[in-house]
Amino acid sequence: MGYFMIKSVNLRKHWLFSALKALILYPQNKN
Repeated sequence: MGYFMIKSVNLRKHWLFSALKALILYPQNKN
């Protein structure tokens, strides 16, 4: 059970990081 919780948290962190990276890179790509 704990393993799945850790996996879920890691997945959420990964998604958050990806979204943050997209927000930072998107304006640069648009120009």
